[in-house]
Amino acid sequence: VDRSPDGSDVAWRLRAEPEGSSLAQWLDERAPAPVDVVAQLGAALADVLHDLHRQGVVVRDLHPRLVIVTESGPVLTDVGLARVDLLSTRTAASLILEGSPYASPEQLRKTILDQRSDLFGLGVLLWRALTDTLPYGDQIALLADADARPQLRRLRADVPKAMANCIERCIDLETERRPASARDVAATLRGDASPSDELTRVECQSCGRPLRQGQRLCTHCGKQAVLFEHAPPDVEQTHTVVLKKVKEDVETMTALRETLEAIEARYGVDSHIL
Repeated sequence: VDRSPDGSDVAWRLRAEPEGSSLAQWLDERAPAPVDVVAQLGAALADVLHDLHRQGVVVRDLHPRLVIVTESGPVLTDVGLARVDLLSTRTAASLILEGSPYASPEQLRKTILDQRSDLFGLGVLLWRALTDTLPYGDQIALLADADARPQLRRLRADVPKAMANCIERCIDLETERRPASARDVAATLRGDASPSDELTRVECQSCGRPLRQGQRLCTHCGKQAVLFEHAPPDVEQTHTVVLKKVKEDVETMTALRETLEAIEARYGVDSHIL
């Protein structure tokens, strides 16, 4: 905080200036880069994104000029368009004017975004690092052909199938088909099992679109969704009742508990409400 001539406080924003070259410069000089180099750099950048996403931040435009490649790894220097709430018209318009190919298409169609929006930009960065091309050209992704499914191994046959599949999922125009988190992308790039892919996927109880386990808000219809975890595989003779719609008021929940208690008493089973 500084002081203006009239004595009032003036806020200043500090911006990190780490030593290194921008990712844009790195791509211009080194793309197409060796697969192992891209995998290492991409995994480190995915780790940075995962830390931001855990704080509720969505970067929205993961442009290579905002990433500095240092000796210790990539550093994201500016999240000026980052949002932690609803998408604003002003920032959406700025992405259209900039024509950024790293901005996900849903940013211009929806009012609710999650971390998978940044995975689109990460996928485009990885694609360019491996091929020195952009998967949908220089245009914004909103204008891309909906039936276009770029295939990475047609351009780089030496890319492992798991890595190519992960990147192709990241740049999918449909949010629901992308990986669940940046941590999953990092794990795949390092050759490890993807943790979230092992979780059971469920559907939104309002619009039917697929959701990640634990997701409480559907990014397609914007409505709340109640999710149920599957019973462990070692539990025998388990029955699951899924209520598509239920009011979470006192009267309804009391009636539900009374019904479950009656079932327990009659059949000698355990029940609970998630």
